[in-house]
Amino acid sequence: MDKLTKARARLILKHPFWGALLLHLEPVEAPGLGTCGTDGHTLYYDQEQLDKWTDDEVMGVIAHLVKILIVKLIKSPLNIERLLISNLL
Repeated sequence: MDKLTKARARLILKHPFWGALLLHLEPVEAPGLGTCGTDGHTLYYDQEQLDKWTDDEVMGVIAHLVKILIVKLIKSPLNIERLLISNLL
């Protein structure tokens, strides 16, 4: 099992909330990126960099990306309005 798959599985088991949100990001390898990143739909990762990190570091990085998306959602008035409306319907 590759490090990203293992980290995603561990995150789901250890932190189900973060893991469930992570499942909405489609993993796509991005050679030369040097890290991981997301546009809110895709989880971009550089396999060469993942191989340098420990399993815990990989899990921490992808959990951090999910947290960034949540903060961006909260800070955007338009997204908050949509979220509130969808919860009321």
